[in-house]
Amino acid sequence: MENRSELVADVAGRMMRWVTQPALREGRNIGGPPPPQVAARTLALAYVAGTTGSLSASKLARRLRMTPRRFAAYTADASREFGLRNPHFSGHGWNFGAKNS
Repeated sequence: MENRSELVADVAGRMMRWVTQPALREGRNIGGPPPPQVAARTLALAYVAGTTGSLSASKLARRLRMTPRRFAAYTADASREFGLRNPHFSGHGWNFGAKNS
């Protein structure tokens, strides 16, 4: 990367590709509402980046109408993908280890 702007653009692009990947899969009807995975990935990324304030992962999961365990899979995936940990709740990362293939 030549400068900070290019680095920021690269990271932002990676994040947006990661968030929108479920909606852009081949054969998906783009005209409909976004799949629930896009909303879950968006909030998971916001959560691990520490931009959700004092909202816990459990509260965010309930807002998405999913179980905290299911939402935790999204936050763990975002943490692994981008190397981020929520600074407010980093001690709760039971699901942060290497992804089982």
